[in-house]
Amino acid sequence: MMEVEVASAQPESLDDAKLVLPDSCDSSSAVAIKDLLVARRGAPLVVDAGQVNRVGVQALQVLIAAAHTWRADGQSYAVTNPSPALLETIALIGLSGDQFLLEGFSP
Repeated sequence: MMEVEVASAQPESLDDAKLVLPDSCDSSSAVAIKDLLVARRGAPLVVDAGQVNRVGVQALQVLIAAAHTWRADGQSYAVTNPSPALLETIALIGLSGDQFLLEGFSP
């Protein structure tokens, strides 16, 4: 079963809620990631993608939807520490980092 670490602290800043993505972000983990994101909706969130070694399109769709949702809700959201595998997959399918609200990109 996929393990996703979620840490939270005070709700005032972007560092307060953190979701660490698993090593494998494939179709089998996309639903679990979506569920964790939905549970965090309405609060600032940082998604740490540093451990990701395998990426599927379904997980990327979930992350794009989350970026759009947090932006529409006016909440702070960022994907930080993107792994080389995540960046390579994003580039291979023709997307850009700003679609995911990758740290260093502006919405």
